[in-house]
Amino acid sequence: MFNRLKSYLNNFSVQSYLGGRIRMTPRVLKVNIYTFLLVLLCSFHLIGNIYWLILDKSPFPWDQAGHTIIAFKFTDFLNGSDRSQDFLSISDYYPPFVHLLVALFMLVFGKNILIGPLMVTGFFILGLVFLYLYAYQLFKNRLTAFLSATIFSFLPNIYALSREFLLEIPLVTMVLSSLFFLEKSDNFHNKKNTILFSYLLALALSIKWTALVFIFIPVIFKLKKMLPLIEWKNLSLSLIIVLLINLPWYMNNLPIILYAAKITATPEVSDPQTIISYESFKYYLFMMTNFQMTWLGMLVFIISLIYFILKKRHQSLFLLLTFLFIYLVFTLIGNKDLRYIIFLAPVATMIMAFFLTDLSNKQSLILRNKQSLILRNKQSLILRNKQSLILRNKTSALTLTAVLFLYYLFYFFSLSFGILISPAKIDFRRSIQIPLFGWVDLINLGKYTSSFLAPAYDQTVWPNSIIAEELNRHNLKKSIKVLVISEKPYLNQVNLELARKQLNFKKVQFYAPYNIAPFTSNQLLEKYLLGFDIILLADKDLGPEGGIRPIIALKQMSKFLKENQSQKIIKINTYPLPDLDQLIVYKPREDIP
Repeated sequence: MFNRLKSYLNNFSVQSYLGGRIRMTPRVLKVNIYTFLLVLLCSFHLIGNIYWLILDKSPFPWDQAGHTIIAFKFTDFLNGSDRSQDFLSISDYYPPFVHLLVALFMLVFGKNILIGPLMVTGFFILGLVFLYLYAYQLFKNRLTAFLSATIFSFLPNIYALSREFLLEIPLVTMVLSSLFFLEKSDNFHNKKNTILFSYLLALALSIKWTALVFIFIPVIFKLKKMLPLIEWKNLSLSLIIVLLINLPWYMNNLPIILYAAKITATPEVSDPQTIISYESFKYYLFMMTNFQMTWLGMLVFIISLIYFILKKRHQSLFLLLTFLFIYLVFTLIGNKDLRYIIFLAPVATMIMAFFLTDLSNKQSLILRNKQSLILRNKQSLILRNKQSLILRNKTSALTLTAVLFLYYLFYFFSLSFGILISPAKIDFRRSIQIPLFGWVDLINLGKYTSSFLAPAYDQTVWPNSIIAEELNRHNLKKSIKVLVISEKPYLNQVNLELARKQLNFKKVQFYAPYNIAPFTSNQLLEKYLLGFDIILLADKDLGPEGGIRPIIALKQMSKFLKENQSQKIIKINTYPLPDLDQLIVYKPREDIP
C-alpha cells in the first residue's frame, strides 16, 4: 500500500486545469541554479530592507510624507470616516494606484506609516524577478538575466529608493513586467500576452505618466516588426484597456496636472538654467556617475556599451535607442532629478551583464572552433598557447565580475548599516576632477555626502509630533493656521502635517509658503505673516537652498522676523533641533489690531 502511494506521488504533477480537467504527467519540477540564486538575492534584500526600516527613526522627507498623507486620505475614504473629497480628486497630481494599494493594507493593519515603505520593498523584490525574466527573454541566457538583476539591486541609488515611500521603484517594476509580456506577445500576435502587457502598462500609467517615455521605443520596435501583418484587433483591445483604466483619473485632474507641470518643469536653483546647453546635456551622466552607478559601475558600463554596439546584436539598437530616448526626453525638461531617469538603470545593467557573460561564452566558442582546426593540422603547441590566452581572458571576465560585486557589496553594508566602514565615523570622501565633466567621487563615505548615494538608517528623534501636539492645544476655541518657514528634510510643512494626521488632530493645520514670489515691500510681507496664528521659523538653516523654489521669499521672512521689524509679531517659544539648529515660534500680538 505504501509503495503504491509513494509511486503515485512521485509521478504526480498538476500541469494545468482547463475545463474542469486535471492532467497528471510524470514530469519532475527542476529548479535551475540561477532561479535558486535569484530567490537568495530577493531574500537578502527583503531582510535587509525590513531591518533598515525597523532601525530608522527619522521623519519622512517631503515626497515620502506627501505620499503617506494621500494613502491616509484614501484609507479614510474607504472606511467611510471622511468622504469630503471626490474619490478621483483625493490624489490630484500623482496617479493613485500605489496609494490605493497602501490604503487597502492600512484598512487591515491600521494607518502605520511603515506600510508604504514595505509596499515599495515588495515592488522592489517583484521588480528583480521581472528584470530577470525580461533579460532572459532578450538574451536567452540565465547568467545574463541573473547578473542584470544582481547589479541593478546593488546600485546605491536603487536600494535607497526601495526603502522609501516613493513611486519610482513601483513604476520600474510595472514597466519591466509589461515589457516582459510585450516580448512574449510575438509582436502583438499573441492575444493573451498582449492583454497582460496592456493591463500592466495601464497600471504603470496609474503610477506615473513617465511610463510612456520608458515604454515608447520598445513598443515602436514591436509595431515595426508587426508590419505588414498588423493585428488591429489586439492593438485596439490594448488601447481600450489602457484608456479605460487611466482616462477617468487623468481627465478629472488634467487642469491641476497641467498647472503643476508648468511649475515643476522649470529648473530649480541647482539645475542647469539653460536647457539647451552642455551643462544640461551632461547633467544626468554626471549624476549617474556619482550618485547611482558610481565611477566603477560607469566605467564598466561604458566598456560594456562599446562591446555591445560592436557585437551588432539585434538587441543593441533597441536598448541603445531606449537609453538615448529616455536620456534626451528628461534632459529637455528643465526640472531635473535622478529619480526621473531611473529606468536607465535596468537598461544599463542588462548591457553590463551581457558584456560580462558574453566575454566568456564567445571565447569558449572560439576555443572549440580553433581546437578542431588546430588538431587537424597537428599544431598542438599553438593549441596550448590559444588555450592559455583564452583562460587568461575568461579569468579576467570572472575577476571583473567579482570585483564589481564586492565593490557594490562593500558600499551596501557601509552606506546602509555602517558595517565594515561607517561614514558617520570616518567622514571620508575622495574625488578627482575630469576636464569638461566635473568632480567624480572615487569613494564617497562622507558623513553627509554619502546620504546622496544611499542614506544610513538614522535613529535621531525629531520633535515633529511634540510640536504638532503642543500647537494643537494652543487655542482650544478655534482652528490654528501654522506657517512653516523651514524646508529641512526632516522638518517641513509636509512631515509636520503627517505628524498631525498620525495623531488625528483636527484643530491645527500646517501651511508652507510654496509658490510665493519675493515680497516687494515689508508691508506686504507683514500682511502675509499676520494671516497666520502661529509662525515656525528655522533659525540657522532653512533647508537645501538648491531645491527650494521660493528661497528668496523665505529668506526675506526669516530676516524680517529675526530682526523684529514688526511690532505686531512676537517670539513666544523655541524648540531645539537635533541638527544643532532651533525652531523659533512666533505669533501675532493680540493686543495690537
